[in-house]
Amino acid sequence: MDIGLFVVFLALALSVATLALFVVAVAVIRAEDRRHTPTGALSRRLLGTYAHRGRPTAYAGRR
Repeated sequence: MDIGLFVVFLALALSVATLALFVVAVAVIRAEDRRHTPTGALSRRLLGTYAHRGRPTAYAGRR
């Protein structure tokens, strides 16, 4: 097998795997967004960064 062809197939396989992971992540996040309370571990991890930084009104300049 030619090395160039192998590199092309490897790049194609990695692209497909990345796209599949992205689609799964988007599907999980959208499924959790349909619920009113984000109870999943993925949402808790994503929202955990912003959960303890202050009230939303603090961002708008009102207290």
